[in-house]
Amino acid sequence: MLVVDVLSLEVSGRGVIVTAPGERVLGERVDKAKTRVCMVNGDYVEFKGLKLPA
Repeated sequence: MLVVDVLSLEVSGRGVIVTAPGERVLGERVDKAKTRVCMVNGDYVEFKGLKLPA
């Protein structure tokens, strides 16, 4: 068995959000699959004008 300890992690400043009907938390609210690129700024993610905790 391989065990790995992640000691640090840096993000590039961008992230991706993928939604699909029937999948995960928003599955019942989504009518078609979508992929969106969002900005990651320190402790939060900017998504459609909202600042969400990262």
